Amino acid sequence: MPWASAGEGFLSGQFGRNAVNPADFEVDSLQNVASSGTPHVVVGLVGTSPSIHITQVSVVQPGGTVRLLGTVANYDSFDRVKAQFPLLRSDIGSDGKVKLRFENTGPNDSRFPRDRSRLAYITVVAPRDNRVFSERRSTAFSNDSTLQGPATYVLENVPATLRGYDVTDAAAVQRIEGNSTGGAQRSYVFPAAAGRTRNLLLVDAARPRVPLPARLIRFRTITPAAYSFLVVSHGSLMRPVGNVANPVRAYASYRASAAGGRHDTLVVTSQQLYDQFHYGEKSPLAIRQFAQWMLTSNREKYLLLLGKGLATAEGVRTAAGSFYHRQVPEKDAPVLDLVPTSTRSPSDIFFTAEWQRNQYVARIPTGRVSAQTPQQVVNYLNKLREHEGLGPEPWRKNLLHMAGGANESEFAQFQSYVNGYKERAEKPCFGGTVVKTYTRDTPGDYQRFPITINIAPELNAGLSLITYFGHGSPLVFDLNLGDINDPSNNYNNRGKYPVFIVNGCAGGFAYGSFTSIGEDWTLAADKGAIGFLADSDFGYDGQLDAFCDRMYQLLFNDPNWYGKPIAVIQAEANRRLQAVFGNNPNGVSLLMNTTWQGDPALKLYAPDKPDFATADSRLQIAPQAPETTVQASSSRFQLRVGVSNAGSLCSGGTSLGISVTRRYPASAARPAEVLRFEVPQPRRDTTYVFELPNTGNVFGENEFVVVLDPDNKVTELSETNNQAAIKFNFLQGGVTALSPPEFAIVSSPAVRLIGQNNDPKASCASMKWSWIRCRRLTAHWCAAPPCRLQLPQNGSQLCPRGRPRQCSMVLAVAVSNQWS
Repeated sequence: MPWASAGEGFLSGQFGRNAVNPADFEVDSLQNVASSGTPHVVVGLVGTSPSIHITQVSVVQPGGTVRLLGTVANYDSFDRVKAQFPLLRSDIGSDGKVKLRFENTGPNDSRFPRDRSRLAYITVVAPRDNRVFSERRSTAFSNDSTLQGPATYVLENVPATLRGYDVTDAAAVQRIEGNSTGGAQRSYVFPAAAGRTRNLLLVDAARPRVPLPARLIRFRTITPAAYSFLVVSHGSLMRPVGNVANPVRAYASYRASAAGGRHDTLVVTSQQLYDQFHYGEKSPLAIRQFAQWMLTSNREKYLLLLGKGLATAEGVRTAAGSFYHRQVPEKDAPVLDLVPTSTRSPSDIFFTAEWQRNQYVARIPTGRVSAQTPQQVVNYLNKLREHEGLGPEPWRKNLLHMAGGANESEFAQFQSYVNGYKERAEKPCFGGTVVKTYTRDTPGDYQRFPITINIAPELNAGLSLITYFGHGSPLVFDLNLGDINDPSNNYNNRGKYPVFIVNGCAGGFAYGSFTSIGEDWTLAADKGAIGFLADSDFGYDGQLDAFCDRMYQLLFNDPNWYGKPIAVIQAEANRRLQAVFGNNPNGVSLLMNTTWQGDPALKLYAPDKPDFATADSRLQIAPQAPETTVQASSSRFQLRVGVSNAGSLCSGGTSLGISVTRRYPASAARPAEVLRFEVPQPRRDTTYVFELPNTGNVFGENEFVVVLDPDNKVTELSETNNQAAIKFNFLQGGVTALSPPEFAIVSSPAVRLIGQNNDPKASCASMKWSWIRCRRLTAHWCAAPPCRLQLPQNGSQLCPRGRPRQCSMVLAVAVSNQWS
């Protein structure tokens, strides 16, 4: 747990079954050990697995002989225990070292599946000669005398500048001057012990420990009610980059602007908080104490942790070797702990949740941008500005799902989870579309058998949300997307930045000395993601599904939460699920350790109003069955109207009015007609089919003007995209003779016959021509008067290219006095 519960802390590595067993540890610097008296050792052990522990403690003597000191038995699960054992003087080597061996010996049965422990500390207590080491500035020891009177110590090799102090009571330290007893001996008389152990200190006044120079610290007056957006950052991120003088201040300025929400912003550095809220000592508790102070006002706030933090036990590699990051000076550290997180189990909710009272909800919605450089701050800020400046583009309702797994059972189970999320996303209020679901069908461990997919087509076209369910880690998933910054992957989604929800182990662990997937995607310049929500520790599929399903419900379906910032919705999901999970440690860990990498006030696309839209290209005139064409003679026909709603599906009522105005040609001498319809409101893309009557004289070009919400009953995001028009030529049918024209007299012996089909969509098929009083037509084309000519069915060779309605034929005509 992030609050360092039982079994957590600064401990050794694990030892026991299926681990190092036995494990050896060494204590050094046991100098000047007296030949008399009995030394002893005190050990602190902590359980590391959910089982009963049995630990044998032995000493490895200087000659290599192993001597059992005793057994620490039956401490349970993650409990801690202390044990003391006597030592022999011969157990201490001449080099002042003692080696201890620890071996867990719980039986290998169902009661002890993983008998593992860790060592907290070893303390060796041994009598010493009364000698002071000249190379030491000070020597601390304990007085275990039970005498009622004062304790007197005569010490050898003592400089005259050595002073004694009784530091048993830190608030009442007593100074003891030494008295020379001849030569290099001095005696020190400490006050009466009164039967209790006293802590004593000898210090060489000639070589005092000089503290660092005093540094003036001025505490800042911070009024909790005066601020609504809190930024905790680091001085190294405030350096100029490009044309930005101070990226952190630029971020705060954006949040204070109209475009950024008009927040009252407060910027503090982690060092300021160490000084003002934790006595100058570096600790995540400084941020927690600051947050608790800000919570004394009930004004709504957001908390942005602007800078990378490192988990407590995270190691870093330097030129001198590998160390815990806290042991490496900032000037030598390859990765800086700029804004610390909680513990080994990283949680940013830790700073504001009342976890002491079993409440696992962030009382200030919190987000982290894990920037390590000023440029990365600028990268994210630029994307945030673009994201929050977008309008109701249709792509913003697109989602992409990914489901992994290690075997057939998990493939089916994880796919069922994401299919459930799909149903939620496509319902009101959001009415989105899952454009694609990628699945894994390769059995095996995701680290040994990684699968890489490329989502560039979907990402570049525009996605609002990418959701993954499967096994994971900070660096590898069941389905991997490749490096966002690798040009060969063709990820170019500038201005179209999605949010990730990752359901899997440690996908949200952005607290390592490496760069996690979430950091890569959120900090990439002009591409990648705008937010990344994932668990930083172990996750279990049933609880992950419950959390993700609740997030989808609140994000997409609940009118009371639709449109609120993601960090706010995360807090509400936690509030509802903590009653479901109860005291289940895995469930509590999920709630506390799910981290939001992104701005705490950022919202998923969730317009507060509908936005009905149509266009000329989305109107169509179609025949009413069983007819196959629409002509002036058709009694009815269809007008098909495509309508979309890129806005909210939870506001503006449930119905939509549509008017259709039909304007006839002037030759029809008819006034325009207006038809009105009431239809259910559309979701994302809907086609309405209206059956219109077709009576009277309609021959010629008709225009249909469609208006959505003609009475403006619904307040929309935009009223400029509600009208469209289409023109359609209603023809009579049949064929028109173009040459010779109707009733023409032809004197030429060679006649070119040209006819045109009145249906523009008709193909060149057959026509009939008639002549009155023709004398003789050669060959078989002439029949009894009137003479009818039938063109061949395959008349394509008679049709000029590009003019399929017109066909022609040249016939030789001879004049005769009789019919033929």
